[in-house]
Amino acid sequence: KNGFHFPAFIVDIISHKLQHHASQHNWSDPAQLKYNLDDKVAPILEELQKQILPLCKTNNQSGIVKNLNQLSEVIRKKIVSWKWYLTKCAKMKLGDIRLYGITIDKVKIEGDNFAVLHNLKKKAKKAQLTLLENNLSLGGFPNFEHYINAALLDLDKGANPDQPFSLWLSKEMYKNKQKAK
Repeated sequence: KNGFHFPAFIVDIISHKLQHHASQHNWSDPAQLKYNLDDKVAPILEELQKQILPLCKTNNQSGIVKNLNQLSEVIRKKIVSWKWYLTKCAKMKLGDIRLYGITIDKVKIEGDNFAVLHNLKKKAKKAQLTLLENNLSLGGFPNFEHYINAALLDLDKGANPDQPFSLWLSKEMYKNKQKAK
């Protein structure tokens, strides 16, 4: 009972209201945003091991399975409620984009102002590279540069900086997918 289903694709986060599951549990440096699910679970498993030891001595396998299933349910609830995270990106809040990128100055774009648009694109590219260097990018989807730029612009327009970045990203990708239809 400890197998859980989580979306494999970012765009599906919004449909399922669940975190994206990284196929590789990669918590590598040099990412500034540190989070390791194993660090959360290890102490609980150690405590469970102490509780289960007497059951092992009496060969009470149904008791062992019951305890393991209860622990799995506790962990599942924490992940589903976004209290524990599967990836660094799941922990990352929309407002964290400013920590990894460059804030786009508040500008008023009137007509086709090539210089302003070029400057925004340049800043978005730098934000993208910063995210990539910090192992926070979610590879495998197009227009990453666009989404970083859109996130910065949304923040400038007053978007909730505390919402999960990956949830915001899923909504944005879904919205763009609908526009393309």
